[in-house]
Amino acid sequence: MRNPLAAIIGHAANLRQSVAVEPENWRKSAVTIEDEAQRLARLVDSMLFDARLAYVPLALGMLDLADVLEEALYAHDERAQRDGKSLEMDAPPGSMPLEGDRDLLVRAFENLIDNGLKYSGADGRVSIRLEAQPSQYVIQFVDNGEGIPAEYLPDRIFEPLVRARSHGSGSGLG
Repeated sequence: MRNPLAAIIGHAANLRQSVAVEPENWRKSAVTIEDEAQRLARLVDSMLFDARLAYVPLALGMLDLADVLEEALYAHDERAQRDGKSLEMDAPPGSMPLEGDRDLLVRAFENLIDNGLKYSGADGRVSIRLEAQPSQYVIQFVDNGEGIPAEYLPDRIFEPLVRARSHGSGSGLG
């Protein structure tokens, strides 16, 4: 949480001290402050969410899987457009009923979309493919980032607080 706070404080101080700053630099600092504040809000939400998981039972209910994915996609649409990246979803027509905890599923999908946007290049693209099979649904999150290094697959990516290094080749999961 210190990194987003440091960025917010630093850019706010620069704006406060720089009366003669060019408008483009003001805009860049304002965007950075907004992005880092949103990142900090996500971190706080994540901590609260994790605490909730330890004490609150799952809220299972019937839902439509495509609707849940669209909700997660919509939450990142504005950021993707602003950053010049694309989000797309390919799902078959019709309902895809599923019993699950909507909040947990949205959260998981948002994390995957967020990682895809964060670690893809300037022309980043995140595609979600949803497929209905006879006894299951298959969801693929595909991005054009460099991927997760092989030594993190398959087990380490599910360990709490594990972060892969930022360079290297991987499978493209994210």
